[in-house]
Amino acid sequence: KDFASDESFRLIKSWLDNCVYHHSGCNSPIIAQLPTRLLDVGIRGSRQDPKLFTPPFGYKDRYVSLSYCWGESGANYVLRKSQLDIPNLVFDSATLPQTIRDAVEITRRLGFRFLWIDALCIIQEGDGGEDFRRESATMHEVYGNASITFAAAASRSVHGGIFQKPKYTEPPECKIPFKLSDAANGSVFVEFEDVEKGVDRIVEPLNTRAWTFQERILSPRVVLFYKDQISWDCKSKLINSNGPLNSILERSEDTPGRYTEFIASNDPSLSEVARNSKYMAYWRRSIEFYTRRNLTHQTDILKAISGLAQLIHSKTMDVYCAGMWLSDIYPHLFWYSGWVHRKSNTTIAPSWSWASNSGTIKFFFTKEYYHPSAPKTDWETTEQVEIDLQSTSDPFGDVREARLTMRGYLRVWDHSFKIKDEPLRTKLGVMFDDPHQPEEKLFLGSKNEDAAFHFFFPLPLQKYNTGAGKAWDGESLRLALVLRRCDGRKGLYRRVGLYNAGWHDEARMKEYMMPEKGTVTLVTII
Repeated sequence: KDFASDESFRLIKSWLDNCVYHHSGCNSPIIAQLPTRLLDVGIRGSRQDPKLFTPPFGYKDRYVSLSYCWGESGANYVLRKSQLDIPNLVFDSATLPQTIRDAVEITRRLGFRFLWIDALCIIQEGDGGEDFRRESATMHEVYGNASITFAAAASRSVHGGIFQKPKYTEPPECKIPFKLSDAANGSVFVEFEDVEKGVDRIVEPLNTRAWTFQERILSPRVVLFYKDQISWDCKSKLINSNGPLNSILERSEDTPGRYTEFIASNDPSLSEVARNSKYMAYWRRSIEFYTRRNLTHQTDILKAISGLAQLIHSKTMDVYCAGMWLSDIYPHLFWYSGWVHRKSNTTIAPSWSWASNSGTIKFFFTKEYYHPSAPKTDWETTEQVEIDLQSTSDPFGDVREARLTMRGYLRVWDHSFKIKDEPLRTKLGVMFDDPHQPEEKLFLGSKNEDAAFHFFFPLPLQKYNTGAGKAWDGESLRLALVLRRCDGRKGLYRRVGLYNAGWHDEARMKEYMMPEKGTVTLVTII
């Protein structure tokens, strides 16, 4: 049916009311401090053009936010610094793109007055990016304080609109009578669909954009407008009006889920370290989902997730290190690029951070790294982390340079190993971070001082939680960072790849790569 119909809005309103009044796990207030700027769309039934509203400091009220794809022409409909000189700035509804017009209509019909849209509430042109840098550091508050967020999941651009009109070529296969709570008679229709249809929803346009990832997670309540159904997502429930996104998994797989699903905050048996470890596991899982998405500007890779980083920091008070966390640095280090390989760029983030690689990221440690039976000293091996930020006002934003100093076993690569006609990963267990760089050719080339590679096994060795419900074991997994010395920078290394003994069955290589044959030393990686 038409998602703009009264029936659809009654459904959305029922979800919202049920969440506000009956979900004990959804304790986010409806009334909160307003962001720096909003659109005032008027009261229900109003036809006024939306106008820019700058609330006094500390002003509290209800507001909603929009999550959408800009598209290629989205930058034509933005707030410019020069417009702030216009008193009572009004945006002509007739000239606004369809998605924004639909958002204004939804806001009014649900009884809200204030709407936050990034393009029109953050200065996008004319101030050298100053307002954007300041406001992007508050995204955890903007989306976190919104009463509800509307997500235009099916629209590829700001012109696509929010309301979709699903087309059912065949009538529903099954109709079941249903007695409503007010004793009226209703019907439930059952439709059978194949897996591909569910997968199509997971890769809807909004779910392919990196900036919208944290908007979904930070928002306490989200209504998603897919191409063929409306969905509700809050801390307590995920409701899909036509059934689960994926009919096999029976759950949504377009996000890592709510962090509240990972954290048993009311479990008195959990120590602070154990609880923080759950947050860290959620962060690593989030990065895996986040890096599946696309960025127009790769330089935004840390900015576009800084809101979620601030949320994790508020829960753990941990030290943020260029996309990683100091208390969890060991399991964070063992990342590798997944099925989509793109160029690395160490001018964006240090080589040891996943953020230096623009491919899809996977972590070896997907579960909590901490285990109660592990000695605490086993994960306190980081000697020093130095972070030089682009802006001191945003510790979760861009990084100018960062150095990581750790203790571990260091081994120089022996170039005498020769392989033929097999990938390095399957033959020697080595995967390079950037296939576009010449490291692999140099790695297999003749030994020379300038191209020396090193394997670094950070301490502790082989200490990890398998996530299989077993006791702390430390068996079988042997991982090392592949390093190269930095040209002209004595004593500094950069990461270029990862070694995993489980990736190969070369006995001679396994024997050579016994970490204890190396030298325990301090290594600084940039």
